[in-house]
Amino acid sequence: MFTQITILCAAFAAALTVLIKYVLPDIARTYKDVFLDELEAAKIEVALAEQDFNYAEASYMDAAIYKLKAAEERCNTLIREKRGFKNGRRMDKAI
Repeated sequence: MFTQITILCAAFAAALTVLIKYVLPDIARTYKDVFLDELEAAKIEVALAEQDFNYAEASYMDAAIYKLKAAEERCNTLIREKRGFKNGRRMDKAI
């Protein structure tokens, strides 16, 4: 009986070690990592919209302006939300 419990504990420890070492680092992305990825994507979107604006033909200028303004607003909104503001008001953080 004691031997079976010892083997079971050793197997559990091995499985837990594999879980901690290989599985959890992939899952354990923090909110900060996700936010930084999203903000980086928004910055790239702004850069691409600026490039589209710079090289837009006259007939596409309005669309390029709207695209640039939308990309800039998305980036600004992400920053405001990170600072704790939404719809112009400070968000209360729930405990």
